[in-house]
Amino acid sequence: MSKRESENLRAILVQDVGDRLANVFVKKGFSLVPLPAEEAKSELKIAFPLGRLKRMRDDNLDVIEFQFDKYGRPKFVINFGIVPPGGVTLPWGDHLDQNVADVSAISESYRLYSSSLRARWFELGLLSPKNEQAITSLVDKAIVLSNEITNWFECKNVGKHMKRFGLPV
Repeated sequence: MSKRESENLRAILVQDVGDRLANVFVKKGFSLVPLPAEEAKSELKIAFPLGRLKRMRDDNLDVIEFQFDKYGRPKFVINFGIVPPGGVTLPWGDHLDQNVADVSAISESYRLYSSSLRARWFELGLLSPKNEQAITSLVDKAIVLSNEITNWFECKNVGKHMKRFGLPV
């Protein structure tokens, strides 16, 4: 696959994730929040072109991020976690308010992968076609697996496609 084909498929993927997968969470009370201006000017814009999904629940802030490949390949992973009311303090002492913290700053954060056996991002397989229909199927799979995220937010059940990541406690 040429770089141009890869970039075109990535654009289709970002659009489909934004239109369909993000909407699954919007229907559950999340709002799509663009990256802050300082992040939007950095390479974070490549990894998080859709910004973040956020939802206040009681005093906690639920956060979901669709992280896309920073090299422009058509693949993504879903990061999520809960920011407590007081925000988070990073291991080196910096404090981030609740509305500023991203998922990687949360000590108990998770990542949803496409495989239950390996930490595999949602991506087109080597032998799969490289077309819009394959992208649609990939997003369909993520939509089905998104139930594991919903169950985690509701019951703290860790699904079989989830792995813990983020900063140590």
